[in-house]
Amino acid sequence: MTLEEYKQKMQAVSAYYGKFDRGQKYVSRWDYYLREKQFVVEKCNLKGIHTALDIGTGVGMIPFLLEQKGIETHGTDLEDGMYKECCDVLGFHRFKLEIKPRQPMNLPYYDLLIATRTEFDRQFQCEDDWVYFIADAMQYSKRLFLKLNIAGKSPGCVPAWIKEKYMFYPKIGKPYRAWYMQVDRVQWEKESA
Repeated sequence: MTLEEYKQKMQAVSAYYGKFDRGQKYVSRWDYYLREKQFVVEKCNLKGIHTALDIGTGVGMIPFLLEQKGIETHGTDLEDGMYKECCDVLGFHRFKLEIKPRQPMNLPYYDLLIATRTEFDRQFQCEDDWVYFIADAMQYSKRLFLKLNIAGKSPGCVPAWIKEKYMFYPKIGKPYRAWYMQVDRVQWEKESA
């Protein structure tokens, strides 16, 4: 499927669900959100990645882009409706996953866990929540890439050593303005021991 065909299919799904569906914003501002997702895929280290899980996949832009690179991708989301139908149109496996502080995710193994515009990071109240989450993610993958919901000077309660080693903040404006985190399991195991 081409990018244009994908866009047209998402517009058809969006028209069916109407303007009040949560996924509508991604389709109505398609180019804006697509640029952001393309930026994420470009910044993510895909070397050695064959499988990926997009946490909070929404309308499936990241799985679409990763599949174009030959990476088998699954998705998760809390909501059904338009989000589920978009994933069905793309033909990829999607399941529900709710991430809570200090609770294991219990996932199958994926080379890459990726998340953008998710809300679970807002629940993390202390440094230990972040350390637990990353350590848990490293059990299910060899690489983690996140776009956090933090678009300011401070990345919340992320420990300083994690911010220093794994995070970056591109100063190029919207839609890219946020903190990003990329962690490789080998590096994590070495530095967190």
